[in-house]
Amino acid sequence: MAVVLLAVVLVAGALLPGVGSGPAGAAPDEEGCFVQRGHQVFLDRDATASEIAGWTALFDAAVPRSRLPEALATSDEWLSVEVTALYQQALDRNPDEAGRIYWIDRLRRGAMVTRIGSQIYGSDEFYARAGGTDDGFVTDLYARILHRAPDAAGLEFWRPQVLTRGRPRVAADFLASSESRRDRVTRLYNEVLGRAPDAEGLAFWAEQLRTVNDVRLAVQLASSGEFFTRAQVGCELPPPGVVTFTGHGWGHGRGMGQYGALGYAIDHGWSGTQILNHFYGGTSTATRPTNVNQRVYLVASRGQELVVQQGAGVLRVDGYGADVAAVRIARLGADRFQVWTGPGCSGPWASRGERLASEVAVHSRLAQGDDASLMLQRCTGASARYYRGNLRAVDTTVGGGRTIVTVNEVDTESMLRSVVPAEMPASWADLAGGAGAAALRVQAVAARSYLLAGDTRWTDGGVAWATSCDTTQCQAYAGYGSRSSIGGAVTRSEDSRSDAAVAATARQVRQRSGGAVARTEFSSSTGGWTAGGDFPAVIDEGDDTSRNSRHTWTVDLEASAVESAFDGRQGHDVGAFLGFDSYVRNGLGDQGGRVLSVRARFTGENVTLTGDQVRSLLGLNSNWFATP
Repeated sequence: MAVVLLAVVLVAGALLPGVGSGPAGAAPDEEGCFVQRGHQVFLDRDATASEIAGWTALFDAAVPRSRLPEALATSDEWLSVEVTALYQQALDRNPDEAGRIYWIDRLRRGAMVTRIGSQIYGSDEFYARAGGTDDGFVTDLYARILHRAPDAAGLEFWRPQVLTRGRPRVAADFLASSESRRDRVTRLYNEVLGRAPDAEGLAFWAEQLRTVNDVRLAVQLASSGEFFTRAQVGCELPPPGVVTFTGHGWGHGRGMGQYGALGYAIDHGWSGTQILNHFYGGTSTATRPTNVNQRVYLVASRGQELVVQQGAGVLRVDGYGADVAAVRIARLGADRFQVWTGPGCSGPWASRGERLASEVAVHSRLAQGDDASLMLQRCTGASARYYRGNLRAVDTTVGGGRTIVTVNEVDTESMLRSVVPAEMPASWADLAGGAGAAALRVQAVAARSYLLAGDTRWTDGGVAWATSCDTTQCQAYAGYGSRSSIGGAVTRSEDSRSDAAVAATARQVRQRSGGAVARTEFSSSTGGWTAGGDFPAVIDEGDDTSRNSRHTWTVDLEASAVESAFDGRQGHDVGAFLGFDSYVRNGLGDQGGRVLSVRARFTGENVTLTGDQVRSLLGLNSNWFATP
C-alpha cells in the first residue's frame, strides 16, 4: 500500500533533526534496493529496471539519495496515487476519470491534500454512504480518519457542528486534529520504517505537522540510513535493462476500428449501417453514380523496368498493333521509352522501337472477367503478380528524382475486391453464423470512401499520375493474385466472401452534408476509444472482442534499445534512460487515454515528444501507452 499523505508541497531546506542520510559508498545492488523500496512506498509499485539503473547512475555521480524520495513525492504518478488513495479511504472506490484529472490538477497547482480530503469527506456521496444522517456522518469520520468509534461526548459535540458549520469544515477539523496528526505520524513511521515512532519522535512530528506538511516527514524518513538498511531486507530486483510498456489498440485509432467493427457485428448484433454511423459521425451513406477508374502506384516498381506477361497471349501495347504474349518497357530518358515484345517474362526480346510519351500502357485485347489467363502478370524474376485492368510504365518525379514507375489502372469496384480482404480477413464473414459479414461490408464502404475522397500526393507538374498506392501508405492492395515460380499455381488475393461485401455495397460511400466524400480512415484496433480527428471521438466497446489480442497489450524493450533510439533521434548520447513522466493525455479511456505528449528522462537530458512520435520511434502498437 502506498503512503497516503495529507499534503503535497515540499518545504525547502536541510533535513530536520533526528533524520540522517544513508551510508555512502553502497554497492549497486544496495542502491537498487533503496530505489525499489522508495517506489514501493511512494508509488505502490516496483521500480522498473531502467528506473533502478538510472537512479543508481545518478547516485554514482554524487547526487544525494534524498533526491529520490523528493522526486517521487512530487511526481505526477504520486499525485494520481494520492487522489486514488483518498477516494478509496473515503468512498471505497477509485475516482472517476474526470475527478482524478481535476484533483491532480489542483494538487499540481499547490492545493493541500487536507483541503481535497475535506471536500471528499464532506461530499453528498460520503454523507449518503454514512446513512444520510448527521450521526452517521460523524461516526464515519471517526472510523475513517481517526480509526475508532466515537465516544458519546464527541458525538454530542460534533452533531450540531455539522448543521451550523457544514460537513466540509467539520471534516477539515477532524483532519487537522491532534489525534489525526499523531495517527498520521504513527502510520508513516510504520509504512516507511516498519516500526512505531518513539515517544520523542511522535511528539516532535505531531507538533511539526501543524506547519510542516506530511510529505516532508515521509521524504525525510525515506532519506534516512534506517530506511536504506530496511530496504535491503527481502529485496528482489527486476532483470536488468527491461522497459515494460502497456497499452491499448493497434494503429492510429482514427475513424473505424476493424476489430471494433467485428465486435459490434458478432458480439452486439449491429448492422453495417449502425457501425458506420457510430464510427463516422457527421456522415451518411450515399451511392455514387459511376464506377470510376483508379490509378494505383505500385510502390515497389520504382526505378524498375515494366515486364508484363499474359497467359492468353492477347496483350496490346501502345504503338504496336498485334497481339503479344509479353512486353518489356524501359525508360530511356524524359518522356522516352524503349519497347520490346517476347514469348514470356524471360524473353527473348524483339525491339519494337521507342515511344515518345510520358507513359506507355499495356492492356488485354479481351475482357478479363475472372479468367486468370487474361490477367496482366507483372513479372519480377521468376515470380509474378496478376492484375485486372491495365499496367502503365510512367515517367514521373517521385522520391526527389525522375524515374520509371508502374501504375495499375483499374476500376474502383475491381480494385476493392483486392483491398477489402487485404485490409480485413475475409474469414470474418463466417463468424457468429455469418454476422461477421457486416464488418466486411463496413470495410468495403470505408475503403471505397477513402479512395474516392481523393489523394493529391501523386502529382507531377500539377498533373496527377496516380490516385492511390498499393501499400498501407494508402490502402493495402495485392491485385488479383500471384505466383511464386514460372508455371506455378496462382494464389488468389481476392475472396468470394469479400467479393460479396463489395457487391452488396456497390458504389456506396460515406458522404458529408455538403456532398463531399468523407476520407474514412480506419485502423486495426482503437483500444476502446477512437482518437478523434476528422470524426468525433467515440467509445468502441466492440474492440474488446475475444479475437482482438491488441485491445490491451504489453511490450518489453531493452533500456539500451530505448537509449539507442533516442540517441539516433537527438544526434548524440542522451545518457541512461530514467523513465517517462509528465504525460499529457486526451482523457478518453483507461490510463487517461492516448498520449498527446510525454517527457523521456535520461541522465544527460530530457526529451519531450508526442505520443505518435514515441510510437514511431520505439515501434509501439499505438500512441495509447504507459510505463510503470
